[in-house]
Amino acid sequence: MKKVKLAVMFLCAIGLYATATAQAPVVAPLPEEQRATAGQIAILLDAMRIKEQMASIMDMIPALMQQQMQKQLEAFGGLQLTPEQEEQVTKFLRRRLEQSMNLYPMEEIIADTGTVYQKYISREDADVVIAFYQTPAAQRLIDAQPAVAQEYLPLVMSRLETRLQAFTEETARESQELLKKLQ
Repeated sequence: MKKVKLAVMFLCAIGLYATATAQAPVVAPLPEEQRATAGQIAILLDAMRIKEQMASIMDMIPALMQQQMQKQLEAFGGLQLTPEQEEQVTKFLRRRLEQSMNLYPMEEIIADTGTVYQKYISREDADVVIAFYQTPAAQRLIDAQPAVAQEYLPLVMSRLETRLQAFTEETARESQELLKKLQ
């Protein structure tokens, strides 16, 4: 049953992604000669304070993962662990979390971000966007983003989890009904 739920959740995620991308306007990469230079992209990412934003997000991930792990442990309510076993599980989870945080180093993420931005931002647009991000209003927006994300991400995760659970149960029920009709 757990495999079925995981498969349904995976299909839901694909469906949500497909819906989101289907509604997004299609923008083709720019020709090489029109693309922002690597230097412009570096200035843009610096003006956007991408490194600080990424660090802020990376700092939030362990807390979010801890919340998810706690929910999973609560799901195993019938499993009684001794304090020593709980400590072993906690150490294991902490170690794996630390390892997972180093799978894709921030420097690589930023370099990859720059490479992708460069495909879609022209030299002229890069100058305009850089100028915007250097304004006090844009800097205040950047300053507010960690607080917004800290409030927004748990809300989204909670709502998505609740809705996915209901959707998964409904899909499983309807699948069973369909299988009965087909037999």
